Amino acid sequence: MRVDAIGAAASGLHAAVAQLNAAANNVANLQTTKPMDGAAFQGDHPVLTEDPAGGVHVSGSAPAGTAEGVPVPQPDNPQADAEGRVRLPNIDVGGEMVQLMSAQHSAAANVHVMNKAVDAYRDLLAMTNLDRERQTAAPVRM
Repeated sequence: MRVDAIGAAASGLHAAVAQLNAAANNVANLQTTKPMDGAAFQGDHPVLTEDPAGGVHVSGSAPAGTAEGVPVPQPDNPQADAEGRVRLPNIDVGGEMVQLMSAQHSAAANVHVMNKAVDAYRDLLAMTNLDRERQTAAPVRM
């Protein structure tokens, strides 16, 4: 199976953006409280799979935390139960920072691959045009 460089890099860039969005959303919601009788904010992580056509595909998402979350006392919170507790997410902040940095590097690498592929295609077109010009400028021999 043939995979073109720009298509593969574009799929990798799409996956990196999905990872960046998910990690940013998870970090932004670390202080989201929920009532004790409901599930905590769980966030998500994109599930990446190999695309049959080549590259990578975002095939779904998996929770970043658990529904149980972390019970914390916040008696002034309007969502607090009779004991004054609410649920906070139990999302690993360090893990989310690693996801952000990894996705950032992945995005940069895929953009670099796209730029190199464009340069290679441009060079190929220039060689083809130069060869075509030489052929039309060459004298016809009889």
